[in-house]
Amino acid sequence: MSEVLFNSINKWLSKEGNKQIDITHNTGIAKSLISDVIDKKGSKDLRFSKTLSVLRYIEEDYLEVMDDYCRTLKKPVGILNSLEYASNFERQELMDDLLTEYKDHRGEVKEWVEIYRFNRDRNIMTPEVAWEKCRELYGRVTVPDAQLKLDLIETSIHFRNDQYNIRSFIDRVERKIGTLKEGFLKDSLKVKYHLNYSFVCLYENEDIDEAIMHAKEVTKSKLVPIYLVACAYHLLGHAEMYRNKELSLHNLKEAKRLYKLASSSKAAQIEQDIQFVLNVHGEYQEIESLKDEELAFQYLVRKENEKARKALETVDKKSPFALLYLGIATKDIKPIIKGYGLMKQSGNNFFAQLFERAISEYQ
Repeated sequence: MSEVLFNSINKWLSKEGNKQIDITHNTGIAKSLISDVIDKKGSKDLRFSKTLSVLRYIEEDYLEVMDDYCRTLKKPVGILNSLEYASNFERQELMDDLLTEYKDHRGEVKEWVEIYRFNRDRNIMTPEVAWEKCRELYGRVTVPDAQLKLDLIETSIHFRNDQYNIRSFIDRVERKIGTLKEGFLKDSLKVKYHLNYSFVCLYENEDIDEAIMHAKEVTKSKLVPIYLVACAYHLLGHAEMYRNKELSLHNLKEAKRLYKLASSSKAAQIEQDIQFVLNVHGEYQEIESLKDEELAFQYLVRKENEKARKALETVDKKSPFALLYLGIATKDIKPIIKGYGLMKQSGNNFFAQLFERAISEYQ
C-alpha cells in the first residue's frame, strides 16, 4: 500500500499542537482508522475518498500530495479513482500521465481511459461533435459506472450549449446512481448529480427549495474542487434573487470569491449577476459602473426609457434580455414575446418569469 498518506500524517502530527483527534473532528473519519494507517506505517490505506478528505485537511498543497498518492495506485479501482480525481480537480499533468501509462490496458481500464481522454479533450470540440463522440462511446462501453459517467458528460455538453432542458438526462442518471459500487467514483458522481439536479430543479422546474437542497449537497462536499462549489453558490445566488435580496447577494459574492480561487473567468460574470439582482429589486446603482444590458436595466429602474433604448443600440438584439429591455423601453410587446420564446426554448423557465411579468402588464 501507499506510504504517501502515512508520511503526510506523520509529518503533520510532528508539528506542535497537532493531534490525531483533530483529524477525526475535521474529517469525520474514525480515530481507529487513522491509528491503523499510523501503526502499520503505510501498509494500511484508507478508501480514496477518506484519503482525499484527510490530505485536504492536513496539507496546505494537498493537490500535489494527492497527485503523488494517485501515482502509487496500480489496481484497476485505484486507476479509476485517480482518473476521476484528476478530472475533477483539473490535474492536467497527472491526467496526461495516467492516460499515457494505461493506454494499452485491456478490459475495464481501457474503457475508462477512452472516456477520460474524451472528457479531457471535449472542450476543444463543438457541442455537436462532442455529443456524437459521447454517444459513440456510450454504445461501446459495458460497465454501468462508465455509462453513468458518460450520461453526466452528455448533460454537461448540453448545458454548456445554453440548453437548460436537461431533465431527461438527469432522470436517466437518477435510475443508475443506486446501482454503482461503493467508492470514490460513486461519491464523486453523486455530487455531480446533485449539482446537475439543482439546475433542473431551479431553471426547468422553478422549484427553489428543492434546488437549494441539492446545491447544498455540493457546498458541503469534501470531494469536489472549488470550481464546482462556486457553481453551487452561483446557483444559490440565482435561487434567492426574487425573494431574498441579501441572501442572493451573499451567495453570489461567495461564488465570486471561489471562482477567483479557482482562477475561473466566471468571477467576472458574477459582478453582472450582482448588478442584475440589484436591478430586479429596484435599487439605484452608479451608472458609471454599468454597461450594455445592465445599464439599460438600470435606466428602466430609473424610469428613463429613452436612455435605456439608446444603451441597447450597440447590444446584440439576439439576447433574450436585450429584447426584454427593448420592449419595456419602447412599450412594444413584440420584442418581449420574442425574447420570451428564446428563453423558453432554452429551457430556462426560472428567468422566463421576468418576461411573463412584463407581458402581463400589457394584458
